[in-house]
Amino acid sequence: MKTLLILTFTLTISSFYSCAPAFAQKIFTSVKTGDWNDCTTWNNGACSDILGDTYPDVNDNVIIETGHTVTITQHNGERPRDYGTTSYVGGDLAFLHSGNITINGGLTTSTNVKLLLNGNVDVFGSLATVGNTADLFVTGNLFVYSTASSFSVGDDFFISSSGSVNLDIASSSADDITFDGTGAQLCGSGSLDLKNATGSADSEIKAIEGADPNTQVCDGFEITGCPSSGVTYTCKFTGSGIFLLPVELLHFYAKKGKGKIDMEWMTASEINNAFFTVEKSLDGKSWKELGIVDGMGTSYEPTNYLFSDEDPNQGLNYYRLRQNDYDGTYAYSKVINVIYTGIVISNTSLLAYPNPSKGNLSLKVTGLESEDLSLSITDVTGKIVYQNTKVEFNPYSEIELDLRNLGLKNGIFFIKLNSRYSEVSEKLFLNF
Repeated sequence: MKTLLILTFTLTISSFYSCAPAFAQKIFTSVKTGDWNDCTTWNNGACSDILGDTYPDVNDNVIIETGHTVTITQHNGERPRDYGTTSYVGGDLAFLHSGNITINGGLTTSTNVKLLLNGNVDVFGSLATVGNTADLFVTGNLFVYSTASSFSVGDDFFISSSGSVNLDIASSSADDITFDGTGAQLCGSGSLDLKNATGSADSEIKAIEGADPNTQVCDGFEITGCPSSGVTYTCKFTGSGIFLLPVELLHFYAKKGKGKIDMEWMTASEINNAFFTVEKSLDGKSWKELGIVDGMGTSYEPTNYLFSDEDPNQGLNYYRLRQNDYDGTYAYSKVINVIYTGIVISNTSLLAYPNPSKGNLSLKVTGLESEDLSLSITDVTGKIVYQNTKVEFNPYSEIELDLRNLGLKNGIFFIKLNSRYSEVSEKLFLNF
């Protein structure tokens, strides 16, 4: 699914994964600094001992707000080898999280707790495993942005064949980094320094299961801290890999229609994309095929797709996309869900594109009444950088914005549209 090309490299985290979440996801947002397993750390309900109700379960989505540091104090009984790693077959257990994590504040571990990240993790603040046996395993996607304050691994750093890591800051691992399989990727505009935990032996760049760091580390990314001779991969080390994702999915959502559920998704680019299979489930576990939508093959232009479930079930309906290449390989999108009651209700959504943007962008809005609309844009600290309290909006057109002359810097921003009765928001990446 990953294609090596000789092109200028820009990494975008795709919304397609090698495996899809098995269960419905909740969203947990931190309200203070605290323990991951302490329900008072999160915004969901009164405290109880029911996992997944008052603190995050393994598949839930998590947001750690600016100013909060959440600590993982114990493993949850999972072995990395059960989630795509072959490099670690010992008996030690790790803390596994398969849902998405957005870290605006800090996420850390207690001493020597191993961390296994199997979902999408976006770091705008800090991420650290602490202790000389505190390994980090990445089997999903880890993106450390240039606005992040720090990223450090207490011991060994493992990237599995399904794992992708992008580091845009100077980062560190206290011992070896291991590329476990031919699909493991390490890229970014930052660097990685291998600082041995004990000082008794040199840290190394290791490759197993057919991996080759020369082509799996992006061109220009630098690894330091390993020996300058006597090992296979000497430091300082830079790779030559150039990666372009087969399909870059911008969004995938669904809404209720009259007697049906309508789905829409958009791709930014496609390489060898034969077709999409739309799949449905009633429990998030067992899936059936609903239909097939032809892909564009290879295209570098945004493409919009539509599909409808003409026979939705009463209650909760789960959907996902299977993206199929011409060579028979495939990948799954995230899972979305819609509650269907047979009654049409308004579904609000906001899409900003292009995203990332150079400052000129369009806003596509659905489900908001057109009167008394206000728009604001804030940075990651919550500071308002743009505001319009009287937005001129026609539901049959789009809102055009030009942010190029506001003196903004590259980074993450949040767009919010408010009406008298509802609100909708979207994350925006600016890259001037």
